[in-house]
Amino acid sequence: MTMDKTQLKALVNAPDTPVIELMIASIIYKGLEYGDQQRLDFMLNRLIGRVKEQVEISTPKPTIIKRSNGEEVVLGVEKKELEE
Repeated sequence: MTMDKTQLKALVNAPDTPVIELMIASIIYKGLEYGDQQRLDFMLNRLIGRVKEQVEISTPKPTIIKRSNGEEVVLGVEKKELEE
């Protein structure tokens, strides 16, 4: 990942380059050649890991409906949770 394009091309064309290095260099070189962002993402995800996504979860406040007979209907949570 620290080589320039000429060095990378020389590595790909060298007959004594180990296969794993050829595979990695080929992915990087083709990404440069075609401007392929997905190849860069693939390599960075493999080298340093994916960026952790954070999801914020919130529960809505309960809705309380009062009937004409005085009975309460609680929507959104169990009534036991409200009493705690």
